[in-house]
Amino acid sequence: MPSALMISAFQEQLNTAFDVMNISCSLTLEQVAIHAQTEKHESFSLFFDGPTAPFLPQQTYVLRHATLGELEIFLVPVGRTPGGFQYEAVFNHVF
Repeated sequence: MPSALMISAFQEQLNTAFDVMNISCSLTLEQVAIHAQTEKHESFSLFFDGPTAPFLPQQTYVLRHATLGELEIFLVPVGRTPGGFQYEAVFNHVF
C-alpha cells in the first residue's frame, strides 16, 4: 500500500491544503480520526473543510498536495461549517 495513504502520512499534513483537481477550490485537512490501528489493520477518517462554493457532491476526486502528490479520494459531504462544508474520506486497510 502506498505510504501516502496511511494514518501517519495524513497526520503530518494536518491544517494543510489539498487542491481539488479540475475544480478551482482547495480543502484543508482539519482532522484525522483513528477508528482502529494495529500491526495488521488501519481504519480512519479524514475530515476536510471546504468553501461554500463550489459544493462537492459525493464522489471520487483527485486531490493534489504539496507533499503527498496526487491522490484519488472518495469524499462525502457530512455537514456545514461557518465557512462552508465539511467532507469526510474513510480508509480501511488490512495489511
